[in-house]
Amino acid sequence: MTLDISYIAPVITPNAPCSLGKTLDEIQPGLEAIQAVYSSVTKGRFEGITAKEDARYMNGVARVIYQYSIEGILPTRLTQEIMDVADQLNSTDLGAIFLDFSTFCLASRVGAELTGYGNVTASCEQIMAMAIVRNKLDYQLDEPYMEVSELEPCDEPFTLKEIAILAQMNERSVRNATLSSARDRLATSRDGKRVTVNAPEVASWLNRRKNFKPTRAIE
Repeated sequence: MTLDISYIAPVITPNAPCSLGKTLDEIQPGLEAIQAVYSSVTKGRFEGITAKEDARYMNGVARVIYQYSIEGILPTRLTQEIMDVADQLNSTDLGAIFLDFSTFCLASRVGAELTGYGNVTASCEQIMAMAIVRNKLDYQLDEPYMEVSELEPCDEPFTLKEIAILAQMNERSVRNATLSSARDRLATSRDGKRVTVNAPEVASWLNRRKNFKPTRAIE
């Protein structure tokens, strides 16, 4: 099993501005949406209020995912902010928070759309999509990545949409870069009807983009 971007982030604008502050602002409303769904199936009524202290874990997780997605910073250990509230995790459970943030994005969208409580967490979905693509790239390049034991690593070539997400560009601009006349051409292959790109070419092209930072593991 692998994580499908269209499932985690069904509506995404790759070149939309994304900041840590905006991402963290979505955590509390997202948890309220999840709480509303939980209360509806356990109590038969919607209750969307979540205590702010309950957001501490997901705030810490969001920071780690954001830094990995945008800044390319891959920690080798979980932050103290997470460890202070996640007593069931050990300090190297990066895969666990990868899944937890995916679950948060999925559940908060369902909760917000079904119950009207909270909000759809668009920025969170965007950085999660970026994390999925970056993780796939790092794995295929044999670089440090967030290993998730419950998921199979993805060996599939990259779509133009995935490249657009990681480059924070609109997909049309990426498609234009594949043209033979493009100044900084992105070399592609055909996989049936799909246009795809292999990992080394993706990395080479992204490294020439000002918005992209290569992954680096930090103690």
